[in-house]
Amino acid sequence: MHRHTPFQTLTVNVSDQSYGALKLGVNIDHVATLRQARYPNLLDTHNCEPDILQAALACEQAGAHGITIHLRTDRRHIQDADVFRLKANVRSNLNFEMGNTPEILAIALRLQPHEVCLVPESRREITTEGGLDVLGQAEQLRSTVEQLRGAGIRVSMFIEPDMNQIHASAELGAEMVELHTGLSLTHRERLKLHNSSVLPMRPKRRQRLVCRSMPVTGSTTQTLGLCAR
Repeated sequence: MHRHTPFQTLTVNVSDQSYGALKLGVNIDHVATLRQARYPNLLDTHNCEPDILQAALACEQAGAHGITIHLRTDRRHIQDADVFRLKANVRSNLNFEMGNTPEILAIALRLQPHEVCLVPESRREITTEGGLDVLGQAEQLRSTVEQLRGAGIRVSMFIEPDMNQIHASAELGAEMVELHTGLSLTHRERLKLHNSSVLPMRPKRRQRLVCRSMPVTGSTTQTLGLCAR
């Protein structure tokens, strides 16, 4: 597996108005986690709660610009019926996260979400714990990206903050990247701990940075960009 290079600084001129305003997308996977803990086999009953659609609509009413869901191969939270119900009812952008498998790709092509984000998956992880190795898996990803783009679906990659991975994503045809910042945040927290001699660090929640509309320089011709989530 390709190992990312040491932490790099990615510089963006935020004064450039062409990037547009930041937009908020809300991931509602763990609303479904709570529901599955109580009603895993009763999704069609009237008292099955919390309701994933009502959660999405509440996010939109509060000002969210998009809803994110991850249909995992193990179906631990979001279910097949959820994705089609959400697509039929949400008014904002639907961002569909998926692993690169033929089964989930077929669902994505039927669903026709506004955006698909390709992510790594491991059955032993609690949540996505690192970036997709686009550079090392380019050939496996190429057909998936081509099929999604051919269906008019925008494609992004969930990757480490590594310029090689960014360029590899652009070369495959991804229009956006989502950066996994967990490693850099942990690195910074350790530096703070070393410098301040405070109590041992508590684990930090994984955080993400989604990139949109930021030109990538060099030989890469695709366009990527920047916004926070």
